Amino acid sequence: MGLSSAVEWWQESQLRILVIASTIIQLLLFLTANRRKHITSPRFRFIVWLAYLGSDATAIYALATLFNRHKNQDSTAQGSSSILEVVWAPVLLIHLGGQDSITAYNIEDNELWRRNVVTMTSQVTVSIYVFCKSWPGGDKKLLQAAIVLFVSGVLKCIEKPWALRSASINNLVSSDMHVPRTGKGDKEGDSISLQSYVEQAKKLVLGIERGEGNTAESLMEEAMDFFLSESDDLFPHTNAKISEPYKVFVDLPQPYSTRLVALKSWWKLEPFFLHTELGKSLADTFYRLYTKSKMLNKQHYGRLGWYLRLGSAYLPFASIGLFHNSHREAYNSSDVKVTYMLLCCTAVIEYFSAHGWTTLIDCCIPWSDNVSQCRLIGSYAGITIKPRDSSEEITGLVVQHVKSGWIRYITDGATYREFNDLRGQLALRRNNCDQALGWSLRVPFDESVLLWHLATEFCCARTGHTYEGGIIEISNYMIYLLLHNPEMLMAGTRRNIFTTAIQEIKDILGEEKPLEYQGLAENIIAKLESEGASRCPSFISDAWAIAEVLLDLGNKKMKHVIKGVWVEMLCFSASRCRGYLHAKSLGAGGELLTFVWLVLLYMGMEPLAERLQRADLPEEGGGNDGATTAAPLPPDDTLDEAEVPNGEGNNIDFVAQLPSDEILAEKPLKTEVPNREGNNTNAAAHLSSDEILAERTLNTEVPNGEGNIGDVPSTSQDSIAIDIEEDNAS
Repeated sequence: MGLSSAVEWWQESQLRILVIASTIIQLLLFLTANRRKHITSPRFRFIVWLAYLGSDATAIYALATLFNRHKNQDSTAQGSSSILEVVWAPVLLIHLGGQDSITAYNIEDNELWRRNVVTMTSQVTVSIYVFCKSWPGGDKKLLQAAIVLFVSGVLKCIEKPWALRSASINNLVSSDMHVPRTGKGDKEGDSISLQSYVEQAKKLVLGIERGEGNTAESLMEEAMDFFLSESDDLFPHTNAKISEPYKVFVDLPQPYSTRLVALKSWWKLEPFFLHTELGKSLADTFYRLYTKSKMLNKQHYGRLGWYLRLGSAYLPFASIGLFHNSHREAYNSSDVKVTYMLLCCTAVIEYFSAHGWTTLIDCCIPWSDNVSQCRLIGSYAGITIKPRDSSEEITGLVVQHVKSGWIRYITDGATYREFNDLRGQLALRRNNCDQALGWSLRVPFDESVLLWHLATEFCCARTGHTYEGGIIEISNYMIYLLLHNPEMLMAGTRRNIFTTAIQEIKDILGEEKPLEYQGLAENIIAKLESEGASRCPSFISDAWAIAEVLLDLGNKKMKHVIKGVWVEMLCFSASRCRGYLHAKSLGAGGELLTFVWLVLLYMGMEPLAERLQRADLPEEGGGNDGATTAAPLPPDDTLDEAEVPNGEGNNIDFVAQLPSDEILAEKPLKTEVPNREGNNTNAAAHLSSDEILAERTLNTEVPNGEGNIGDVPSTSQDSIAIDIEEDNAS
């Protein structure tokens, strides 16, 4: 008897429970969906993800339940207790249309807009069928309320697939916008080659640094006017009109004139304002790709569509008034209460969503500055590290690196490309370490990241210093990408080299596992020093070889080298990550790598599309024959604050001393890898101009524990020595 009563109660209350649950889910999404770009907590994101999936499922299940209840009932046989259930159908359609603050949870959801069209069409058809078949007639006010709700619901169901389609990458790439010429054109910068672009950019930045009659205040005011203007919609604005920074996320090349304008404006910004504008760029892109922000703009939605959009937001209020004036006393009291709750909640949500109030409130909160952290040795010990709030500080290091490159390194098209290809070589050369450590940067990039991360850890453990200024944060962040987001670190990154290194630590320590991280690193170093040359090559021993060279430099110089290498590696990784992956990361709270990527783009560095479609430079422009081009190398570290403008002034003393066209000869790069028993090996394969590849000798023996890495040669070889000599004699 108890079971039958429970079943009877469920049959009677099932639809009420479903529509109430659907309303609660909509309220939850309304309040939390926009916050996912600020909050990266796994629990919070899981709740939002569950609500996103459950919103459609609950609304569809409720409509299916409604259909099953009324499909076999004649309208004349309907009782007053079930009439209001039919009015709930258009409300469920509004729920099915989703919240303006979340159309897609992941960027891949945008590509499913066709499936969404089918779903919306079928559910609208079912709702209209049930309503027409089951409506008993009589109460005109209630009928009018239902019709008003149907109009709003159908519009919402049209909006969602439209928003998904407009935000799909395929649609953004194949849009009808004009494709500017990057070669010839009328604007300054369009009619010129890469060589001329570099010359103009060089002249521009040197002029800004020398002041040339402009005060710091006037330059800053001019830069901020750019972001408040309507001159160029490819970069972030803070005006009322829609901005389109998302266009850079589809990896479309931009003309040189656009890049020169952006370089001029971003160069003048002080670090704080620059980081703030970067956050606005990311926020604008997030709203464009993951919400219905486009639907609220007259320019894209159309004037008529925009008025219909706002009109549909007020229709639920009209339905409340019509329902209040209907014969509601004749209906089931529980259904009346549920109907009031549905209509009021829906009206409030639609009103605030249509006016963008949630977005305005959310914009007051800056983009998250958290930088994810991971330590390889800490992972072995089971130690987790909380994210660090150091995004702005690291972004400042990148800005200094780029500014120093424009002022002191880049002179022509060849050095421009060379600077964009640096992954630590410049820092080593400036500190005369390229002979001893150059081999560590000529291995696969994922191995370089692993080796330098471990070397940084060993240096910190041996010296007892925790280096400030973002060094440790970058090191930990890069190893985090290697483990958790390898596709962003670099295409082809092998995540299993992390587990290989963990296994090597186990082999070194045996059963030892100190509780403290510092003691663990010291034990590893002690084992490596005791075993010395008898130890088989491995990632750990290679990293210690790097650390030994760094420790011999002294603490100050070692810090310069480590900082320079990590900043160059960070820029190298960011510039080679596709815009699609950067856009994808925004749905998960964003990555520091995306901040760095935008800095490089907005400050005139080489975009990925241009890099992939490189054309050979003419010989008089420096050539692009694969030879290393000479570049000016200052004696001190490029990241010293004294060498790079800090945004507080526009003149720096060393600019006037720079030679106009003089380039210092670069030392030839020896590609010799230490054999772990000494610093260098004499073995070399001499390559003549006629036998470049025929005589190349590579020893690719893989030591124990690295068999699962793949066919890419490891750094843990006995020796890799290639001394390239080109014979120009006939």
